Amino acid sequence: MHVTKKPTLNDIVQIIPSHEGWRAVLVGGEGTTREDPVTVLPVLCWALTEVEGGERRVVGLVSFGTHIDVAELGDQSRRSTFLAYIAPGEPLAAWRERAKHAMFPGDFK
Repeated sequence: MHVTKKPTLNDIVQIIPSHEGWRAVLVGGEGTTREDPVTVLPVLCWALTEVEGGERRVVGLVSFGTHIDVAELGDQSRRSTFLAYIAPGEPLAAWRERAKHAMFPGDFK
């Protein structure tokens, strides 16, 4: 199985603005609860990245408090894990449920 590393800031080839309303949904993080285990952050911009082997991907950059990083890396200092990017106007309810399943799988057997 081929596993590609997740892009980092060092892999950025180009940055373009994000349209207002795009968000990154993360599981866990500061202020989350069992009932609402998601952190929602606005996507500041999109970055075209190129990782080893030449694979290119577009990723969102978000602000994790004092630093900006690739949303898909999550924020280890706040123990959050990337779940999805959601488009402007897309409801968050289904992603909250997916986050609950990810964090508390034993509750859904």
